[in-house]
Amino acid sequence: MSAIASATVKPKKQSFHATSVWNELVEGFRSKIELRKYRRNYFTQSYEQCFSSIDAISCMINVLKSHPNFETKQIEKHHAIRLLEKFYESKVFSDVVKNERRKTFVTENGIYQESIRIEME
Repeated sequence: MSAIASATVKPKKQSFHATSVWNELVEGFRSKIELRKYRRNYFTQSYEQCFSSIDAISCMINVLKSHPNFETKQIEKHHAIRLLEKFYESKVFSDVVKNERRKTFVTENGIYQESIRIEME
């Protein structure tokens, strides 16, 4: 009877595939992006634990190339930029200067910081 009972137990329901991929890409980006100190306005202002838009694009290209869903696909710069725009809109990261908050991700001369991580269970 235990064999029958174990055969009828349904596996734990997983989240939607796209949600899983999104979470994996966010986590991959956060773990691989290099955070460092940046200076702005002729070195009068400095920001700790930040990354540039150029670094973000390079990092995202590497994350996409190493992800199992995208290994066989040709990953180009514009793919990484579009995904980073979605990350920016979803507040995965933000501009370092609050009064310079833009509506879209800037591909040149942007300095960003990670947003606060909220652990979901």
